[in-house]
Amino acid sequence: MLKKLINRLFGSRVRDVEDLMDPYTQYEAIFANLPVGLSYLTPDMRYIRINPYLEKKTGLKSDEVAGKFCYDVNGMHKDDPSRTGEERICDVCGVRTALQTGKPFKFVRRSRPDLVVENVGVPIKDKQGRVIGAVEIILDITERVNMEERLQEYANELEEKVEEKTRELRRSKRFLNNIIESTTDAIFTLDSDGRICYLNVSAEGVLGHTRDRLFGMRFADIASEADRDVVLTALKLAGEKGERFQNLKVSVVGAEGGTSHQMLSLSPVSDDDSNNRFVGICKDVTKEKKLETEKEEFITLLTHDLKTPLTSIMGYSALILNNDFGPVEGDMRTSMEAIQVNSQKLLSLVKNFLSADKLDKHLMSMTPKPVKIEPIILESLKYMDPLFKDKGLMAETRLSPNMPRVSVDKEHIERVICNLLSNSVKFTPPGGSISVNAYHSDDGYVVMEISDTGVGIPEEELPMLFDKYYQGNASSKTKGSGLGLYIAKTIIEAHEGNIMVSSVKGKGTTFTIHLPQVV
Repeated sequence: MLKKLINRLFGSRVRDVEDLMDPYTQYEAIFANLPVGLSYLTPDMRYIRINPYLEKKTGLKSDEVAGKFCYDVNGMHKDDPSRTGEERICDVCGVRTALQTGKPFKFVRRSRPDLVVENVGVPIKDKQGRVIGAVEIILDITERVNMEERLQEYANELEEKVEEKTRELRRSKRFLNNIIESTTDAIFTLDSDGRICYLNVSAEGVLGHTRDRLFGMRFADIASEADRDVVLTALKLAGEKGERFQNLKVSVVGAEGGTSHQMLSLSPVSDDDSNNRFVGICKDVTKEKKLETEKEEFITLLTHDLKTPLTSIMGYSALILNNDFGPVEGDMRTSMEAIQVNSQKLLSLVKNFLSADKLDKHLMSMTPKPVKIEPIILESLKYMDPLFKDKGLMAETRLSPNMPRVSVDKEHIERVICNLLSNSVKFTPPGGSISVNAYHSDDGYVVMEISDTGVGIPEEELPMLFDKYYQGNASSKTKGSGLGLYIAKTIIEAHEGNIMVSSVKGKGTTFTIHLPQVV
């Protein structure tokens, strides 16, 4: 009986009883650790002992209930003064039924408004088959029952709504097919080989092929040559690891050779034979892609046209502030400083757009040379000094002596440092501080740390921080292009380095850059 009980509760997770060293030790371990309530009772329904799980669920103690009638302890009528003795036995009692019939008995009841249990009474028999006691097993199924009740309520509500529709839509399959066939996106299923075995009506227009031609084709075969590996890799990972993919950018070649841009979502499903199948959705974003391209081309042209006059404004404002055209004092100096600060912000924005455009088109040229990092840091700080002063921020620098050289493109690394400093300025309140530390690590890297005492970044935003155009919640008050960190990460990785971020909300942020030293 014990072996059956173990196998029933644990199945393949527990070794056979015979494999355990000591049956009594096994029994005690199971009794103490079972994730269900367990109690032993005498033929007259007195408790012998209850396990820790049941103690926790009921608030009872095993030594306190030992020898007491179960119906006086837990009976549904135990508090009824008009009932005495066995009159307090529950209307449906698994233990009593098991003792009387000699057979297991299972039922479900709500013990309390917040507790639903599955109660199993199992008779204990001696070698002659006589009933000498009972085991009561109590499973807490409250969550399951509550969920079933909610699902039933939902099903009833859904049924009422569906019944308002036509008779054909009452069956879920027909209702689902109606939704699938009416959507404007391409919805299709693929077999384990990635071949199309179902597709909706809209798929013809979205994918650029007739339904007859698409049936049986591998979806990867209608993808452009550049994106074919993306599709095959996604199918492989979805089939082997159950991964789901959303908004994969894929180009599809139509029957007449035209190319459309699609957002592909792919999810694995298993049929009754446990064969891998896949559900795919393609949303045609060709028009959006064209608009995005036109927008980026417009921004590129605009920023090119802005860069030259901005550079001139900054140059002349610097000359004026240096008193090259005569003394500048009072309100005029304040105004010129404001012009210089805002011109610098705008020029930084322009450079970011230009850099992002070159990165996207793989036109960013880099000419790395062995240089010391200290002058690059100091030059970047000097360039950003007007922004520090304008916001009342204190800049600190700690540079270790005798750091080795790094092989970098000086202009691009300055761009990275300035972008990070600009980011710190935006999100650090007036009176705060920004520090730049640099040192040589034991693993052969020159390390730069740019820290601030700003508002910090929520933990959930950190993984997306370096994405193109990404702006976190803090950026809602401080506008930017969402390009600075994307550009910084791309440039650092092009130098075979890496950039990381750590932050505590409300206390500040630290960006850490590792650049390999020159050997």
